[in-house]
Amino acid sequence: MKDLKSLTVPPGGYTYLVEKLDWGYRVVDREGSVVYTESDSNHAENAIQCAIDNLPSGGGKVLLSEGNYNLSNKITIASNSILSGCGYSTVLNVPDLADAIALSSGSCLTDVKISGTAGGSYYRVSAGADSIIQRVWIDGGGGIDQAGDNVQINNCRFTNIHRSGDPYAVAIHNYGHSGLFVTDFYIADCDRGIEIEDGAKNVYVRNGYILNVPNMAMNVHNHGTPCENVVYSHIYLSNCRNIQCTDQGNKNKNIHYEYIVTENPSAYINDFYAEFGSIKHCRLASRTSDVNYLLYVTGSDIVLYDVVIEEASGWGAIYFENADNCVVDSCYIGTGGSYGLYLFTSTSKCKVINNHILNTLRLRGSGHIVKSNSLSNVWLDGATNTVIRDNEGYPTDSFKATSQSVEIGTSGAYGNATTVTSLSGIIYALKVCKIVIGGSFAAGENVTVKVETNWNSGNTAYVEKTYTATGTHYLDLDGQDGLDLWRDSDTCTSIKLYAKSDQASTSVTVTCDLAGAG
Repeated sequence: MKDLKSLTVPPGGYTYLVEKLDWGYRVVDREGSVVYTESDSNHAENAIQCAIDNLPSGGGKVLLSEGNYNLSNKITIASNSILSGCGYSTVLNVPDLADAIALSSGSCLTDVKISGTAGGSYYRVSAGADSIIQRVWIDGGGGIDQAGDNVQINNCRFTNIHRSGDPYAVAIHNYGHSGLFVTDFYIADCDRGIEIEDGAKNVYVRNGYILNVPNMAMNVHNHGTPCENVVYSHIYLSNCRNIQCTDQGNKNKNIHYEYIVTENPSAYINDFYAEFGSIKHCRLASRTSDVNYLLYVTGSDIVLYDVVIEEASGWGAIYFENADNCVVDSCYIGTGGSYGLYLFTSTSKCKVINNHILNTLRLRGSGHIVKSNSLSNVWLDGATNTVIRDNEGYPTDSFKATSQSVEIGTSGAYGNATTVTSLSGIIYALKVCKIVIGGSFAAGENVTVKVETNWNSGNTAYVEKTYTATGTHYLDLDGQDGLDLWRDSDTCTSIKLYAKSDQASTSVTVTCDLAGAG
C-alpha cells in the first residue's frame, strides 16, 4: 500500500490553494497568484477540478481553505495527488451523484467533511487502487465504495448514511477487491456499516465504533465467489445487526472476528458461515427472541475461543449445523433459551473443552470430544462415538451393563455375540468384568468365555477363559487380562461377549456384569 510520504508535495505545503470567498471561489498557486476564479457558489467543483487538472504530472497537493464548498458535479482526484481540507471546517456539499468524489490510483483525500442527503446513490466516494482516505467525515447520503485494490481508510467518521427508497446505503463497501485497511473509525445511524462481498480478500478492519446500524454492521458475504482473509478486530457495537458472515453455497475462508463487544443488538441472531475461521475474545449481547439462536455456526475448522454470552433467549445461545472439526474453547455460555450449545445431527469431530456452560449441552452428530467443562446438563440426543469426560457438574464418566446373557455355542463354536456399548459410544476403560457360570456341566465338559474389545481402527483384542464348574469369576483387569484387552492410541467402541461348549449340547448358562468409564 502507498504511504502519504511517497506523494509529491511542494515546499510550500501545497501546489494550489482553493479559497472559499463571499462571491465564490478562487484558485491560488503557491506564489500567491490567482490562476482561476468561479463566481457561482454552487459550482465549487469547477475551481477544485481546475486546480487538480493543473497539477504537475508527478502529482501534487490541492488545499481547500475553511468554508462550505457546494458541488454540482463530480470531482476526480488525479493519480498521485492529494486533495486536503483544513479539517471538518472544510465542508464539501456534494450532490446526489454516485461517486461524486472519485480517487484515481495512488491519490489521497484528507481532512474534509463531506455532507449530503439521502438520495438514489449508494456511494458518494469512489476509492481507486492504492488510494488513501483519512480524517474524512461523511455525513448523509452514501459512503465509500472501494473501486481498486489496496485502499486505506484511516480515522474516518460516517453518519446518517442512507439511501431513499431502500435501506442499502453502505458506509464502506468492498466488492471483489484485494487489500482494504480500515482503522480508527466511527459509524453511526447508517443503513449498513462495512460490507465485504463476493471475492474480496485481505481485509483488515480495526479499532472502531458502530452504532445504530440495523443491518450488515460488519459483514462478509458472497453470492458464489468466497471472500478470503478478513479480520474484524477491536470493535464496539450498539443497537446493530452484529456478526454476519454468510454465503450462498461456497464458504468464505479465513474469516476472523476478535475483540468484539456488542450491546443492545437490533437483531437477535449472529451468522457465521466459514472455513478456517474464528470468533475470539468477543462478548455477544442478547435480546428477547422467541426463535433462533444467538450465534449460528456452519462450516469447518472454526474456533470459538473466549466468547462470552451472558444470557440467551429463544432456542438458545450457540447452534452448530453442517459443521466439522470445530472447537469451542474457554467460553462462558449463560442461561436463557432452550440450549446453551447445540451440536446438530450434521456435525462431526467437534471439540467442546474448558467451557462454562450454564444451560443444556445438546449433542447429536458423531466423533465429538466434550472434556474439562463446567456443565449443568448434557442431553445425548443420538450422538455417537463421542467422548464425554472430566467435566465438572455432570457425571458422564461411568457406564454399567448388568445381567448380560451370553449365548453358548456348541461343538467348539462360539455362539452369537452379546454386544455392550456405553451411552456415548466410547468406552474409556473396563473396570469390572464379572462372569457367572450357572446351570450344570456334563462330565468332562469345558465352557470357554471370550471377552473381546472392538476398536475404532477395526482391530480387536480379547481374553479367553475356560471353566469346568459353576461359579462366579472376575477378570484381572489390573493385571494381564487388562493388558491383553486394551490397545494404545486407539478408541474402544464396544465390548463383545462370546461363549462356547466343547459338547454337542449344554445345560450351562453364562451371564456377565460389566462396569467402566464411557
